[in-house]
Amino acid sequence: MQGVIGIKPYVPRTKRLKDFTLRWDNKYQQEKVLANYDLTVFGLWAYDAAIALAMAVERVWAPSFSFQSITNRSRNPSDVETFGVSQFGKDLSRALSSTAFRGLSGSFNFVNGQLQSSAFQIVNVLGNEERSDTTHAPKGWVVPTSGRVLRIGVPVKDTGFSEFVRVTRDASTNITSVTGYCIDIFEATMKALPYHVPYEYIPFAKPDGKSAGSYDEMLHQVLLGNFDAVAGDVTILANRSLLVDFTLPYTESGVIMVVPYKSKEDKNAWVFLKPLTWDLWVASACFFVFMGFVIWILEHQTNEDFSGSHLHQVGTSCWFSLSTMVFAHSNLSFPSLLGEKVVSNLARYLLKARLWYPDVSRAILNVTGGENMAQIENTWIGKPTICQDLSSTRSSSSLSFSSFWGLFLIVGVAASFALIIFTAMLVYEHRVFLMHLDLKAWWRKKKSTDMEAINSPNIAILTL
Repeated sequence: MQGVIGIKPYVPRTKRLKDFTLRWDNKYQQEKVLANYDLTVFGLWAYDAAIALAMAVERVWAPSFSFQSITNRSRNPSDVETFGVSQFGKDLSRALSSTAFRGLSGSFNFVNGQLQSSAFQIVNVLGNEERSDTTHAPKGWVVPTSGRVLRIGVPVKDTGFSEFVRVTRDASTNITSVTGYCIDIFEATMKALPYHVPYEYIPFAKPDGKSAGSYDEMLHQVLLGNFDAVAGDVTILANRSLLVDFTLPYTESGVIMVVPYKSKEDKNAWVFLKPLTWDLWVASACFFVFMGFVIWILEHQTNEDFSGSHLHQVGTSCWFSLSTMVFAHSNLSFPSLLGEKVVSNLARYLLKARLWYPDVSRAILNVTGGENMAQIENTWIGKPTICQDLSSTRSSSSLSFSSFWGLFLIVGVAASFALIIFTAMLVYEHRVFLMHLDLKAWWRKKKSTDMEAINSPNIAILTL
């Protein structure tokens, strides 16, 4: 093994540093006295320190600002004891401690009176050369100073598929647990990151545990800063992407075509009877005749369309019954149902300008391509079923009378009730005639009329 691996202070390569380096080189070419001095990180620190001191002096400067001379001054200019003492030393020290700016060497600020140390860069020294493949500090190697826990919002489902996100609350311990398919993928993604990210789940719910609103309202909480991110079965929509950035989807996406299957066995002249069983066909026919009879009873005395010959009356009643059942709903207009369009790509999303957004997307790819993904899918969704072979015998259940007996019951009761009301009204209108009607005399008269018709000479009696 050859070479040495070490660290050195990291200096970001900014445009300001580049301009300063060019001015330094031009100064070097004009004044040969700088031939043996290279611009190192110590020189940058000294330059930033001088700038900070100048900024502090500007803040505390006063017309009475002066230095107290020291007696017995030494002729050596490097002797610190011979320097003058300022009466504004304490004010200058406080101003210098509160000075913070972006210098050539990076961020320049004091923490508890000490200069905040910069990040370090790993270098590989091989021979007399320095080998470094990166010009910035490795991501995730810097220890976070804030330590803030990310607030991850999760949806609360009153109804729907709880396999994706399930929020349960223990009443005895008052502890809320969040589980589900999306949560397992989110936790696996966080573990796959090259650095530790502390987080906590915040259910989007009311104090009573019910959902606090729709998914769009939950996304708006990220924009307001109440949530740092959301984990759940959030659908990628155009209007949502204007507010937040979605990570890569963690479900397989593709194009699926559903085409009708044509079977050679269905080439039968009576195949149209298969959707319904024989008892349903018989019940439909009986109710068709019954409804036609009810309509004829109710309409033939007052409606001219139901008058005329017996054949015309029967045809009109049957046609009216058929048109009522088949064509009555053709002019109805149903409002379109407005719902959330579900796409095949479920995804969680992150707020815009999140620095760890690319890392999360790469971690999702590692999780979806790993072995844990199959285990998560089997836990919450189940193993994929095997499609039935097309060559196997297909079976389909026909609709039977038991599926519609309630509908037939309602129609029969309504029609019978209409007949009863019509009969009662008819009897009430002819109550005077019916009260004075002699049924025996009427029956004898009718019987004699029939006998006269039989004995009439106009009727020929055939005998053998």
